[in-house]
Amino acid sequence: YLFSLKMEKKSLLSYLGKKVQIKVINGTDETGRIFTIDPETFNFIICSSKSQYTLLPYSSITKVIILEEDAGCSSITQINELDSKHFSFFTSSNEGSHMTKEALVKHFKKLRIPVEIKANGDVIIAGSVTCKPPYGPHTCHSTNDIILGRIQNLIMEIK
Repeated sequence: YLFSLKMEKKSLLSYLGKKVQIKVINGTDETGRIFTIDPETFNFIICSSKSQYTLLPYSSITKVIILEEDAGCSSITQINELDSKHFSFFTSSNEGSHMTKEALVKHFKKLRIPVEIKANGDVIIAGSVTCKPPYGPHTCHSTNDIILGRIQNLIMEIK
């Protein structure tokens, strides 16, 4: 079952806890239960296991497929066991996003990989990978899958 990402904010609540497969612009799929959907940005946070949460920015999502309609009590309980340490990287200000961008640029400059910052905030890495806020591996895209995979792996190394 597919649903449109541009929907009324009230209806977003009905998708919480449902098991989904989310197709991402870089060609990967993420599967898990919807932990939350930001009603302003339509960014998703999915829970793929008890301790693994993934932020999927709206700009990187191409399709959402609902795998299970009924979340079940055990799944909701598991999702509600979220510890705040899992989301210590989230911030509501632009400053937090800027700091992440700065860390990304610093990391690639340290590795002597060319980095360019566009006026719109996008970061171009190695001349072929575009990374959008919040500058994680899921927000990167490129026409060259090999370079994309390598850059995504390097981004995951940033602490």
